Amino acid sequence: MPPPDASNKFWPLTWSPDGSRLAGLLVRPDGLLDGLAQFELATHRYARILETAGSRWLIPLWLADSRRLLVRDRNGIFLLDAGTGRIRRLVEVSGYFTGFSLGVTRENHWITYTETATDGDIWLMTLE
Repeated sequence: MPPPDASNKFWPLTWSPDGSRLAGLLVRPDGLLDGLAQFELATHRYARILETAGSRWLIPLWLADSRRLLVRDRNGIFLLDAGTGRIRRLVEVSGYFTGFSLGVTRENHWITYTETATDGDIWLMTLE
């Protein structure tokens, strides 16, 4: 894969279900994140889909429509439209340490994540 630009490296983390794109992190030389990008396999081009300058970690995960992603950071789980860049928070996360995990069922009916705290809950949400 070609580099995304002169100052960042691309760390691919998730394939789109239709197999046409990879989403991953843009990582600066100092190790901090510069954003989230997608790489189009047909054109060999990158497109930045989220600005996150200075963030330490992020987890993207494509949804079944190959258009939207779930994005996990230390503050919560967000729904990101890769075409428009529109993002909205689905779940706020807090606790002593935020787990570095995110999962979704094939049908996109269930989202899983971990977080360490002094109590626990099970949350159910319908994603439309």
